[in-house]
This record gives sequence, C-alpha cells and structure tokens, in this order.
Amino acid sequence: MDVQQNRIQGAVEVDAVDRQLLRLLRDDGRRPNAEIARALGVSEHTVRKRLDRLRDKGVLRIIGLLDPAATGFPVDVLIGIGVRHGLVREVGRRLAAQGCVAFVGHTTGRYDLIVEAVFQDNDALLAFLGDTLATMRGITKTEAFHVRGVEKFKYMWDLPADGSSEWRATLTKGEAIDQAIASILAMDEEAAVRVAEDVLASALDPLEVLEGGFTVGMRKVGDLFAGEEMGVHELALAADAMKGALGILESAMPRRVKGQDHGTVVIGTVEGDVHDIGKTILVTMFEVSGFTVHDLGRNVPVDVFVKAVEDHDADLVGSSALMTTTMFMQQRLELALKAAGLRDRVKTMVGGGAATQGWADKIGADIYADNATDAVLRAKEARA
Repeated sequence: MDVQQNRIQGAVEVDAVDRQLLRLLRDDGRRPNAEIARALGVSEHTVRKRLDRLRDKGVLRIIGLLDPAATGFPVDVLIGIGVRHGLVREVGRRLAAQGCVAFVGHTTGRYDLIVEAVFQDNDALLAFLGDTLATMRGITKTEAFHVRGVEKFKYMWDLPADGSSEWRATLTKGEAIDQAIASILAMDEEAAVRVAEDVLASALDPLEVLEGGFTVGMRKVGDLFAGEEMGVHELALAADAMKGALGILESAMPRRVKGQDHGTVVIGTVEGDVHDIGKTILVTMFEVSGFTVHDLGRNVPVDVFVKAVEDHDADLVGSSALMTTTMFMQQRLELALKAAGLRDRVKTMVGGGAATQGWADKIGADIYADNATDAVLRAKEARA
C-alpha cells in the first residue's frame, strides 16, 4: 500500500479516523472492511465511504509489491543519465516505456535523470546500456551503479503528524526488531532511542519489539560477556542503550490492564549485584499484565526482600542474579523466607544470567524463567 501526497490537487484533508484507517491498511492492504470497522469503532459503510474518498483523491493506492530477485531478475542497477537540453522529458518518457525500467526520476546535480532497472543477467544489462541507451536520441552520458546489497528499503510511509510538514518512513515489525537488536549490540544509546521512537511512530506493539528485539539484544550481550568477548564497560554501555529505549517504550504501555488483578509481586536484584536491566524489563511486563509490583531495585539484601514480602502480603517474590558470585543469595532468600514463616504462603521465582532450571530445583524455588514473557506466563500459572 502506498500513501502519497496528492501533488496535482494539493493537500487533502485527512482526519484522525482517516489516519488510523491508513495505518491499518499500511500493515495489511488486504484487511477486510469489517475488521477495519471493528478496530476503528465505526460502521462498515463509513469505512467504505472513507476508502472511496481517499482513493478518489489520490491519497491511497493498494498495490502488490514484487521482489524482482525472487522472480528471476537479480541484477538491480541504478543509472545516472545526462540529457541534451530540451529533451529531458522526451527521454524520460521513452525510458519509462522500457519494460526493464522500474523507476525514472528527474534530478538536480550531475545527471538529469536517475533510472532504476532490473535484469535477468549481466548480458541483458549490457544490451540495455549498449543498444538501448547508446542509441536513444538526446542521451549524452550514462553511469551505471550495480546494486550489490541493500541496507535499507522503504515502501511504507506514515502520515505527518497534525500540524507537521515532515513525512517519515515507518518500520515493519521485522525491521524494528532487527534494528533494536543491532542498536544494543552496537552499544549505541542514541540509536536505541531512535528505534524506540520509530516503533511508536509506526504504531507497532512496543511489547513485541521490547521482547523480540531489545531483550534479545541484551541476551546476546550477556552471552558475549559470559564468553569474555565483551568487557564490563561494554556491558554497561549496552545496558544504558537498553534503558534509553525502555524509557521511550514504557510511555506507550498501559501500566495496568483494567479489570485484571493477578496478584502482588515483590522483585529485586540480589545483594552484591548491580545489574538490573532484565529485572526492569520484567517489572514492566508484570505491570502491563495486571500484577501489582513492588520493585526493590538492585543490590537488595535478603532481609529487605523478606520484609517487603510481609509488608505487602506478596503472592510472589522474584530475585535476579546475573553473576555466579551472587546467585547464592537466591538460596539464602529461600532459607530466610522459611525462617520467617513466610515460605509456604509465597511463590518464589529466580532469574538472571546466572540462574538455571537446575539451580531453581536445587534451592527449592517454585519458578524459573529465562525471559520476561515466560516469567509472566509462569507466574499466572502459579496463581491459577
């Protein structure tokens, strides 16, 4: 689906309902009108009328996009073309009529036209350059750029915000996830924040990108750190990037799902351990999923965990340990809860880079989870 400015008739008035309708179709151009109507809270008749108006005004086109390489045309070439004065439009029209040409644009700079063309092989490309272009009236020079790889390709654009003149390319979920992982591995906080902002601007689910992208990136960083391929400084930079992105994404997450109450959770990172990214993500996931959460922070002594369980009448206590040198504190917490007479009334969950299912079984913890989504699911099961 293309969303484009109407260059002939001028700007078309697009209201909030139109914008949401266009975003729904941008994600899936085959989405049924009935589904769109339900998502917007309007009638199907309203959806049909709005679609007809947007198509008539040239704002919306629903098209099928093909991948030339996948259909037997792997040679993709950009060609700069110089044209004799007064013949640019004529040459442009002739080029546009060529079956191999996908794009013709009038430009400023050293060339008058930029053309994109696709071919089955290099022989077809050479024939186009040597036979077609070399003999076309008005062409004075050409320069071909063989596209050997693509870092970014955009066909989806979001509408400018109300009152803004800036159009921006939007992300698909796959692109957002890939960019989120890359920003964490690059330890680039600015890039991570930019990806998070683009996720919200693209109307993507922040939880999906958080779990599938940023969290995966941090897990990869943890593996690199454990394998001594990344130092403490790099780990801290990656954590800062994660925190920056999380701060943006949290703004779009409901703090509590209305009507849900899955219980009270006390959570913290154990004493001696100051790494809290995984724990912070889990706090967000718990809150979004309908739990009441008391976040004790990091470097939390065992007695503070125990007091919080008693003070808040907690249903679940979660402890995180990233390092093997601090994971024994999770076992001490199990023992301290028993000594305080609280263990039978509260479920315990262990997590963090150092924890495993075997460790949870050994110390008697009720739940082990290696990611935030699994942790929330297991917590709900434990409360059922």
